[in-house]
Amino acid sequence: MGIVVAEPWDTYWGRAIRGVSRLKVENLSPHVLDDVTILAQDAGGRKHSSVAQRLQPGQTVRLDVRTSDLYLVSVTWNDQGTPKGFSEGGLACRGEVYVIELPEDGSARTHYER
Repeated sequence: MGIVVAEPWDTYWGRAIRGVSRLKVENLSPHVLDDVTILAQDAGGRKHSSVAQRLQPGQTVRLDVRTSDLYLVSVTWNDQGTPKGFSEGGLACRGEVYVIELPEDGSARTHYER
């Protein structure tokens, strides 16, 4: 006979109680990134954005939306004068954090934080 343990925070109701969907961009490069812009859309079709004029190494910029799933449209930034971007999409459900890491090589890596 086994024991089943359910984690209430990872259920639909747990996410609904937590209520915030979050996109987070982290600067993992050793230099400043300029004009970091997150563009997203919620489940109702409303557009949202967040901008950091200068994102220092190790800093983050976030976009939070309460009580709706959040769809990533794009992240754009300037890396030492060179425009770069990420537009492969992503989804943060209520209570989730979808992280976009910007390392030194100019690429973008994604993962979820819970």
